[in-house]
Amino acid sequence: PTEPASVLESDIGFINALSSFYEHHQPKFLVAELIVLNELHRYGGRFDAVVELDGKNYLLDYKTGNHYAGPLAMQQIAYMNSGIAHYDEQGNLQEIEEAVSKKFGLSGARGLYLHEDGTYELVDPFDFIPESIAWRAFLNCLDAYNSMQQIKTLERNRDDD
Repeated sequence: PTEPASVLESDIGFINALSSFYEHHQPKFLVAELIVLNELHRYGGRFDAVVELDGKNYLLDYKTGNHYAGPLAMQQIAYMNSGIAHYDEQGNLQEIEEAVSKKFGLSGARGLYLHEDGTYELVDPFDFIPESIAWRAFLNCLDAYNSMQQIKTLERNRDDD
């Protein structure tokens, strides 16, 4: 038995939506909140969960805002192409395991949009955006971000002279 939890009035709809999702889909959680890194492309993050739904494994990401198909697809593919990071007790990186998609045999990803009115939508971010295009778009955005960081550094160095 679990203890009842206090919920803010403003969050009740989201909790009801999540409860409804659990009731309808009965997901089996394989892992949650793992830190992932991609050494080659030098990025990292933390995804919400890997779940089994209808006999297949999916990366699952919770959302409470509007639908943004492109950003969701890019975020999900970035996580899928990252390895699970393992740290020691002092917080030092010890190893990076194989890509999440391989480790868990992912069939894809799902975005779970939770709404204030207690409803939810489970969407496939690759429904109309192929994984290969999402991956290319993510890498292009990452490259643009890194280039802008380099420009800012060069500007600061010039201003310091």
